[in-house]
Amino acid sequence: MISYRDTTFCNAVCTTYECFRRFTKEINQQANEAGLPVSIADFSNHCPEYTITFPDEIEMEKSYD
Repeated sequence: MISYRDTTFCNAVCTTYECFRRFTKEINQQANEAGLPVSIADFSNHCPEYTITFPDEIEMEKSYD
């Protein structure tokens, strides 16, 4: 089956914004305009460029126990 750009895009939550596989709103819009399906997968388990950034501090709910 032919898909948009003949590429499988990645939908993992990742902070590597320049990745050529990154699935964005723009990619989705271009594929819709071309009338082509989009192939999507999660490459986070085996991608050497996969990065995720966590905040320095996570605010917790107050506990009144």
